[in-house]
Amino acid sequence: MAQLSRITTFVSLIERSRLGEFSWPFAHELRRISQLLLNEKDLKGDRLEPIIHVVAEGQGYRIFYERQVPLPSIQRRFLVVAFPRSLKHHVLLHTLFGHEVGHTAVFTTEAGAVLSGEVKNSLLGSSPLADLTRLNNWLQSKHAPQFVKDELDEFEKVTGRQFALLEAHRESWQIELICDLFGMMLF
Repeated sequence: MAQLSRITTFVSLIERSRLGEFSWPFAHELRRISQLLLNEKDLKGDRLEPIIHVVAEGQGYRIFYERQVPLPSIQRRFLVVAFPRSLKHHVLLHTLFGHEVGHTAVFTTEAGAVLSGEVKNSLLGSSPLADLTRLNNWLQSKHAPQFVKDELDEFEKVTGRQFALLEAHRESWQIELICDLFGMMLF
C-alpha cells in the first residue's frame, strides 16, 4: 500500500508540472543542474539522467528522488523538485535549494561516492565529528558556551547520567554539514 501511495504522489506531482504550473524559466535551469549533478551510470558505463519535474507543492523545499531500484527493471529514476506554492513565481537560486540537492546527490552512485568519501574526509577528518568519542568530549568541553554547560548539567540532574550523543546523531550532522557545503558551492 505504501508503494501505491508513493506512485500516486509521483504521478500527481508530474501531472501538475505538465499543466504549466510554472511560468518562470527557472524550472529549465533546475532541470539542467539536476541532470548534470544527479545522473547515474549503468553497468555498461552509460550515463542515465533522471526524469525531472519541477512543481509547487505547498509544503516547502523538497526533492522526491526515487530510491535505487534494480537497473534491469528501469532505465531512469524520477526526480521531482518541489517548492512552496507561495514562492512559485519568486524562487531564487540559493544555498537552501543547493542543500536539498546535496541530500539527493548523496544517494547517487557517482556524486554520492565523492561526497561520502573525499569530501567527508577532507571536511570532517580532523573535526570533533571524526569519531563519536571526540564528538562527546567536544560537547563536554570546559570551553563550551555557558548555556550548553547549563543544559548538560540540567540533563544530568534530571536523568542521573551525563548526556552523550549517539552514532546516529554524528552521522546525521556529517550529512547536514556536507549538504550545507554542497549548497554553498553550488550557488
